[in-house]
Amino acid sequence: MGFFVSVWASISDPGAYPELIQKTTGKCMLYLILLVLLFGTPVLLQISYSYNQGIDSLIVAAEKEVPDFKFADGELEVFADMPIVIDAESEQVIIIDTTGKTDADILQDYESGVFVSRHELVNKENPYKTETLNYDQLKEFSFDKTDVMQWIPWLKAFWIVLLIGGLITMILSKLLAVVILGLLGLLLGSMQRYSLTYEQALRLSAHALTAPIIFQACKSLVYPGMPFSGLIYYGVFIIYMWLAIRAMKILEPTE
Repeated sequence: MGFFVSVWASISDPGAYPELIQKTTGKCMLYLILLVLLFGTPVLLQISYSYNQGIDSLIVAAEKEVPDFKFADGELEVFADMPIVIDAESEQVIIIDTTGKTDADILQDYESGVFVSRHELVNKENPYKTETLNYDQLKEFSFDKTDVMQWIPWLKAFWIVLLIGGLITMILSKLLAVVILGLLGLLLGSMQRYSLTYEQALRLSAHALTAPIIFQACKSLVYPGMPFSGLIYYGVFIIYMWLAIRAMKILEPTE
């Protein structure tokens, strides 16, 4: 069977699974990889599009809300009235004061937060852990707001990394899932009193994941917050595996 015929058969006819797994395990894994590429790419393209929109929003917000500043010789200078307090009501406050009138002790009034001064950045993760970055370590760097505003658009190129990295992650996660779900296939086989080899279970799992992967892609594109989606995903997989094993059991006497 060709790829698209196999996709349709995997969805529409569990009785075709005995024929589908006549292929080698390698070809079944290749089928799964192609399936992930076909249905994972649109999802990652949507994420990349949203990411680029976020960068555009960041540029507009930074232009309007971030005051002029200059960093040189290990010192930060901000040209605005200070202290600047950002998200004072949130769990993670950010306080900026490069005049020296305020110091990191102000963070004692908050559970967590970041204090930015002329010579250092203090990050309070919780009441028991605080880390300090001294700007002396960055003396070789020099930039200002204009430089940063010119750098931000370059972050858009990261969408390529999101796409390629996302596809690789998806493929590896599905291959790992097949290895684990193959064990579930053995259990389902024993429940039907059918002697299924682990290699057969792997091949069946690769095809039984077809409908769940398509469902997962549609859910991500249309309704990302869909409740119980994980339960539906694995429930559909189990149904297809059960029906596929039953189809193999029916054919067993004629083999």
